[in-house]
Amino acid sequence: MPRFLYLLSAAGAPPAVAEWVARNTAAGVVRCGARVREGTRLERSDGVVTVGDAAARWGFLVVEAEDARAALAIAASCPGGDSGTIELYRFDAADVVDAPGAG
Repeated sequence: MPRFLYLLSAAGAPPAVAEWVARNTAAGVVRCGARVREGTRLERSDGVVTVGDAAARWGFLVVEAEDARAALAIAASCPGGDSGTIELYRFDAADVVDAPGAG
């Protein structure tokens, strides 16, 4: 089944989001995920490297869905009263890179 990477932007997401993640994990829809704190962004353009701050995100999730339409429906069911975004990216699990000795 296809897998999708969800990036949840709302750093201060309500507890309902954590409950939604837990329900979808128990149902086997969410395969893995983690919270993502603020970080550093490295940008390259025309030979110039710029380093800056990267905003915190609520986290990332790897979700299994039949297709992109189903993945969007799952994302749309995520609760939240505050503004925020969920970015979806389809990826091929065959392209996953494992660190040596990690498996």
